[in-house]
Amino acid sequence: MMGNQPTTTRRRSRPAGPMRSARFPAFWPFVLALLVAVAPFACAGEAAAPAPAPAAATPAQLSALPAVQLPAPVGDVLDLSGAWKFKGDWLESGLAEGWQKPELDDTTWQDLQVPESWEEQGITTPNPRWPAEKPEDGYNGYAWYRKHFTVPADWAAAPLTIQFGAIDDYDWVYLNGQMVGSTTTGDPWNEPRRYTVPLGLLKPGADNVLAVRVWDKAGSGGITAGPVTLGKVAAEQAGAEAPGRYTNVTEQVVRIGGGVTIPENQKVNGDVVAIGGSADVSGYVTGDVVAVGGSVYARPGSWIEGDAVAVGGGIEKADDAHIGGDTVTAVPGIGWRPEWIRQLPKPFHRPGNFFAGLLVWAFITLLAALLFRNRLEVMAEALPLHPARAAGYGLLGFAVTPAVWITALVAELFVIAVLAITIVGILAIPAVALAMVAIVVAPFAVLLIGMAGVFLSLGRALAAQVGRPEANALWAALVGVLVICVAGLIPWVGVLVWATVVIFGFGLALMTGIGSGERWSYRGMRLRGRRGRREEPQPAAVSTAAPAAVSPQLAQPEAGPPAEPTAAPPQSQTVEYGTPPEASEPPAEQSHS
Repeated sequence: MMGNQPTTTRRRSRPAGPMRSARFPAFWPFVLALLVAVAPFACAGEAAAPAPAPAAATPAQLSALPAVQLPAPVGDVLDLSGAWKFKGDWLESGLAEGWQKPELDDTTWQDLQVPESWEEQGITTPNPRWPAEKPEDGYNGYAWYRKHFTVPADWAAAPLTIQFGAIDDYDWVYLNGQMVGSTTTGDPWNEPRRYTVPLGLLKPGADNVLAVRVWDKAGSGGITAGPVTLGKVAAEQAGAEAPGRYTNVTEQVVRIGGGVTIPENQKVNGDVVAIGGSADVSGYVTGDVVAVGGSVYARPGSWIEGDAVAVGGGIEKADDAHIGGDTVTAVPGIGWRPEWIRQLPKPFHRPGNFFAGLLVWAFITLLAALLFRNRLEVMAEALPLHPARAAGYGLLGFAVTPAVWITALVAELFVIAVLAITIVGILAIPAVALAMVAIVVAPFAVLLIGMAGVFLSLGRALAAQVGRPEANALWAALVGVLVICVAGLIPWVGVLVWATVVIFGFGLALMTGIGSGERWSYRGMRLRGRRGRREEPQPAAVSTAAPAAVSPQLAQPEAGPPAEPTAAPPQSQTVEYGTPPEASEPPAEQSHS
């Protein structure tokens, strides 16, 4: 048995949470429209319900089947999808018995279609060695596929590669009895495979056998996605894959807190991820290259099969470097690509990224507007009043948050060490761990709410420009999302735009959340938003000196019915500014000591 087998886990189920009742009935038309718009994309990647599995054929029926014509290549590509020979390795003895060898008689093996999981084709009997968590998981463990094919004579000296869309979970691939590649680490159940064929291994004009050993730990298993092909590679790629060029072959490379360098003699079978630094590639990378907080450098002669993504940096590509996928400079969330985008033709990837990011931020804004509407209104009105203060809070927050995380981590380790002394303390350790998780997640939640406030503030400003300052909060926020996403498409400028939104959003959330009382209340912000920063006039001081004598003309009241006598106000009463003195009696002289 091959090693490096993780414990059985299930990672594909996504239980839906309870639905929250709407707080604002006016939003329901938009909610329904959004669901109708998103539904086709959400259903695009779902597999159709499998047809009833046919009954397994007996060995006698298989032997009576007519001979099948071996597939031949069309142009530079040989399509290997279709019927393959299949057999479950219940005793895990296939490798020792030589099931990978071309001379093995596989005529009694069952026929299965590739690409498609074996559970969808009736292989559902549980394996006692690898029991299933659920009845629908079917067969888990080892199984073998075999495919016979022929190639023309000019393929003997050509550089070739074997490709699989996805194999669930681990695989070992053999061509004419020799292993050409394997994937046995991580969780690669939905990742493509690509292996180079050594020169001289194929037999032109004769029967060639491709054998694939698969190990499935849970759920669906087998060769589950296409394309499944054998094909020639371009001349420049052949140079990148020349035998002996790479003396250091590694799996996926991930580094947190620094950059990653892939030298000329290194080949990475997987992705290269640098968090907090740049990714400098001079060798060969079969997956994506991602730099968060840095740039991606594709040096001369380098080869990157997947995408090059730089978050907060740029992408520099030499003239003779190769990047097979897209080049993306984005903020987290905008570069996210669901499966339906990957299935689009390459020219439509960038519009797909835009609409995917637009849907993500629209959903976040919708959720924030439904849950924290008053708080968003406060943020939207605070931003134009105090932009400098919001930016200062944002920069301060980004500077302080890592220190808070480190302090909380140290405190948590100390508390856990103290609690571990007693049994009661051990029971409290999960609560301490959950508190640490909350401390880590809280800044991200605060940031998202603050960014929704920035979207609303921008939308309100645009609505005021077109004469609709009292526009609905939800629609104004969605307009702000659209404007920011469109601006994010502009090279370099887009990065600055999103960085500004992030800083102001974090600052707004901290500024309006830390403040208390009428200053940052919803009513208080509404009043100050209407009158701006103007200060109300103070009443003028009343002089204590005796007023000058009033002329009879000014003191004579107008003709009319006699007024009711009123008591004279006490001497201590404050007289408002501009009120004339009583004309019926001259003011008494006031003495001052």
